[in-house]
Amino acid sequence: MTIRDVYEEVRERHRSPFAYTTCATVLNNLTKKKLVRRRMIEDRMYLFKPAKGRDAVVLDSLKRLRDSLSADDPETWAKCCQITMKERG
Repeated sequence: MTIRDVYEEVRERHRSPFAYTTCATVLNNLTKKKLVRRRMIEDRMYLFKPAKGRDAVVLDSLKRLRDSLSADDPETWAKCCQITMKERG
C-alpha cells in the first residue's frame, strides 16, 4: 500500500480528520521501528507492508510484557495470561 492508500483507508474507516503528512510520519516511524517494510517503486513513492504477521506481533508483545514483569510478581503475570486467553477466545 502507498501512503495515499493507507491514508484513504484510515480516513474512510474512522471518519476523523487528520493530515496526509501525519499518515506519512506514522508509516515512516513504523519503518524505523522495523514494524513496516517499504520499497521504492517510483521517485519518492514507496509501497509499505507489515514486516510481520499479526500473530508474530502479538507474540512479540507478550514476550516483551513477560520480560518487563518482575519474577517476584507471578500473580500479575498470571492475570495477564488470563486476560489474553479470554480476548483470543
